[in-house]
Amino acid sequence: MNEIPAARYPAGFSATPHRAFLEELGNDEFRNAFVADQVRTRLALLIRALREQRGWSQAEFGQRLGKPQSVVSRLEDPDYKTSLQSCFEVAAALGLPLYVDMPNWDEWFSLMDDMSSRGFRREPFNADRLSAHAEATQARQRLVGSQQLLQIESDAEKYDEPLHYYSVTKIKERVESRVSENRLLGLEYGQKFRETPQNSPSPGLLPSIEMAKNSRMA
Repeated sequence: MNEIPAARYPAGFSATPHRAFLEELGNDEFRNAFVADQVRTRLALLIRALREQRGWSQAEFGQRLGKPQSVVSRLEDPDYKTSLQSCFEVAAALGLPLYVDMPNWDEWFSLMDDMSSRGFRREPFNADRLSAHAEATQARQRLVGSQQLLQIESDAEKYDEPLHYYSVTKIKERVESRVSENRLLGLEYGQKFRETPQNSPSPGLLPSIEMAKNSRMA
C-alpha cells in the first residue's frame, strides 16, 4: 500500500455515539467495562485478521510464536485477557510494530469504529516500500506547495499586497475557509451531524462559514 488511504467518513460524520449513550458512559463502572470489552474484541479480531491475511493456520502461527495452537486460539478469543508481552510477541511474529496509547475520547471512538477485515489490513516491514512511500509523499507535498505558492504570488500581485503579509495571513484564512466549505458541503448533500458537541462549528470558524455562504451566493 503505497498510497495514503482516503478518509473513511464523509464531511460532517462523527464516530462518537449519540448523546443518550454518552450519558450512560458517565457511569464509571459501565464505561470501564465498555472500554475493556471493545479493546479486547478489537484486539482478538485484529490478530485473527492479520493471521488470515498471511494465509496462516492457527497451528502455523503458533509455530512462529513458539506456542501451541491452543494459545493462538485464546489470543483470538475476545474474552481472553491478552497481556502486553503477548502483544509484543504477536506483533513481532507478524512483522509489525506495536503502538499503545491512551487517546482522547473522540479519537478512541474513531479508532474503535472500524473492525472490518479491510480496516485491519496491515503491511509487514519493507524498507523499499517505506522509502518509496516517503519519497512519493514528499514529492506530492512539494508539488502542492509549489501550486499554492504560485497562487499566492498571483493573488498578492492582483491585490497589490506585500507577499510576506499575504503568505502568512491569507493562507490561514484559506485553510479555515476550506474547512468551512467541507462542513457546508456535508450539510448540502444530506450528511447529518450526530448529536455531539464537536459537530458544532467552533466560534473561530463561524466567520469563515459566513464568508463561504456569501461566496456561494455571489
